[in-house]
Amino acid sequence: MGVRCSSQRASVAYVDDRETLLAVKKELGAPPQLASWADDPAADDHCSWRGVTCAPGEEKAVTELSLHGLNLTGAFPASACGLKSLARLDLSYNFLTGAFPSDALYACTELSFLDLSNNQFSGPLPSDIDRRLSPAMEHLNLSTNLFDGHVPHAVARLRGLKSLLLDTNSFTGTYPAADISELAGIQVLTLTCNMFAPAPVPMELSRLTNLTYLWMDQMKLAGEIPEAFSSLTELTVFSMASNKLSGSIPASGRL
Repeated sequence: MGVRCSSQRASVAYVDDRETLLAVKKELGAPPQLASWADDPAADDHCSWRGVTCAPGEEKAVTELSLHGLNLTGAFPASACGLKSLARLDLSYNFLTGAFPSDALYACTELSFLDLSNNQFSGPLPSDIDRRLSPAMEHLNLSTNLFDGHVPHAVARLRGLKSLLLDTNSFTGTYPAADISELAGIQVLTLTCNMFAPAPVPMELSRLTNLTYLWMDQMKLAGEIPEAFSSLTELTVFSMASNKLSGSIPASGRL
């Protein structure tokens, strides 16, 4: 009896994820790029479809959806968050539009990797972004879109983040150094090419001692690079080009 129940659960999961993927395809306007996603029970199983990765085992649960660079248009496909085991979602380098998909992402409870970069998403980020994204979130890439407004203080509560890419948008106000400095595990941070107000180089970022990549070009930064930045000993890429910096580079550390 136990084996039969297990097989039944696997069958249900298989059908559910297959139907969910077909709903995603429909939301995206059934583009020819997803022709392999066939609504045909006799066709190959959904784990062989373009951009789809499944967990090993008979349940064939979808864990990754990678649809980058397919020239997709329209809004964020909310049905994608019906994939209950989805951990990685890459929709980068498309032409997707609309606001940050707060409501849809709230249902992506297992998501640890989200890449919406190089699209045409617009408007402000939600003030409760920490409650909209999965607690498992480690990689958040929103670069090269049309997002505006202030970066919400709630980013400080995304404590599991290892990379945060916000560059090349239209964010305004003061750059969120104090909030981001709470993300102790962050390794990659990009803030360049936004519309932040002029300000000194943020000393708070010197607390992020796990940083390996820091990109802060064209941010209207002024003054000296703080000596405290010498604590960033893991940096392999560091750029503050096209600012109004003065003084000398700290002699110690990796700068």
